[in-house]
Amino acid sequence: MISRNSSIGLILSVVGALLDFTSATLLFQTDSGMSSSMNSNVFWSLILIILGIILLITGFLGVTSYSMGKMNVFGGLMILYGIVMLFIGSIMVVGMVDMIQEAVLVNYGMFIVGFAMIINGLMMAVSQRKEM
Repeated sequence: MISRNSSIGLILSVVGALLDFTSATLLFQTDSGMSSSMNSNVFWSLILIILGIILLITGFLGVTSYSMGKMNVFGGLMILYGIVMLFIGSIMVVGMVDMIQEAVLVNYGMFIVGFAMIINGLMMAVSQRKEM
């Protein structure tokens, strides 16, 4: 049976991946005249795409029978992904990446999903310990 925390984790993973893919697309479309800035945009776009793919894989594995008995691991991964989402969101809000004007909602969405991932990850880890 799929736990409620795993289902929430799947939803957060999908939403987080969509935010990552949206941010990556916006970064690819951002026209910056300087080549070093363009290389930075490509770098961050690739990081966001990789993170989105990892989020989707982990989210779907979390609701399969593979995750049974491994909620501590999946909870820890959710916490880690939440911290990464907060970090990337803060980099975008501060303006270290060229897309801040186009993607204010995406940036703040990363904060919200990041916090929710941390909270859900903690709940997954605690619920696994209670079952032991």
